[in-house]
Amino acid sequence: MSITRAGMLRMAFTDSLTGLANRRAIVDRFADEVARMKRKGGGLALAVFDLDHFKGTNDTHGHLVGDALLAHVGRALAAGKRGGDVLGRIGGEEFVVLMADPLPGGAHLAADRLRHAIEATSLLHEVTPSR
Repeated sequence: MSITRAGMLRMAFTDSLTGLANRRAIVDRFADEVARMKRKGGGLALAVFDLDHFKGTNDTHGHLVGDALLAHVGRALAAGKRGGDVLGRIGGEEFVVLMADPLPGGAHLAADRLRHAIEATSLLHEVTPSR
């Protein structure tokens, strides 16, 4: 099987479970956005979502259920993010959204909307996002 350079790059910067940007991609993009802010001005907001009690879900229901839950949360976040936002999974049950040039108060509203999207997911039983 032959893997193209583009395929290798995709694997290097994509979380295989959720299909979202991985930690490396988020760190690189964050650095790019900070450099852009220094050059052109503007703002940058970062929202981090950590699923409370996720380890208990894995311990109780198994890793397959935990993986399905993470993928489901990733889809819920992807469906709810703003067009230019960058979404990624940076750790076990930690997700991040980079928001370039948010309007005043807009990042808080966007993060709250995304938190509600996570809370509304039907796969969440005893797992809730941190506040």
